[in-house]
Amino acid sequence: MHFDNLAYYCPMSTLNNSLSISSVVESAWSLFKKHGSSILVILMVYTLISGSISFITTTLTGNTIILTLVFSVVKIVIDTLLLLGVYRVLLDVVDGKKPELTKLFSQTNFPRIIHSILGTTIVAILVLMGCVLLLFPGLYILFRLQFCSLIILEQEKPNFTDAIKESWLLTENHVLDLIGIGLVSFMIVLGGLLAFLLGLLVAIPLVSIVTAVVYRRLQSLKASALKEIHT
Repeated sequence: MHFDNLAYYCPMSTLNNSLSISSVVESAWSLFKKHGSSILVILMVYTLISGSISFITTTLTGNTIILTLVFSVVKIVIDTLLLLGVYRVLLDVVDGKKPELTKLFSQTNFPRIIHSILGTTIVAILVLMGCVLLLFPGLYILFRLQFCSLIILEQEKPNFTDAIKESWLLTENHVLDLIGIGLVSFMIVLGGLLAFLLGLLVAIPLVSIVTAVVYRRLQSLKASALKEIHT
């Protein structure tokens, strides 16, 4: 996606350049109050389908290596399709649209699914390699490349290598902000766990919205920086 076309993806009402923790969480909370129940239903449907496929895979394949491999591949494809659908819903919410359950099943473009799988795999390998060397390099890579799948979702022609590069550029000079937001998100989820798990019904949708808000604001910051360069 080109940053000069950012207005198409981000209505002016959402183009807040602040990456401060308070601003991001405040915006995410406001969106949660409007659409939290709908997002929760969509996330529950996603979890139910993914869990059902895992159960079917385990039940039917047994110790058969070939069947296990085939069902595992099918599960990865379906999981990726649904996860891209979840991202689509979250970005729609940040862009001022209503969450729709049908969007969960909307990302059926096979090349996009494949590039998302490849991108996620490579990012995971890079993060793992960084963690093997030392914990910090792995976390640093994770924060820099965390938006790879979101970028692939919005690319006209899916390309996981371009998405990895774009995520790296998008997060440049914002690592400390992302670490702070990540820590707050972790605390929100931890709080949800401590609240007899019921708090997760709030924490998980809220943290999911936080990710989408941060992504859009990073895009806005990048677009503003490029505009200043060309003026």
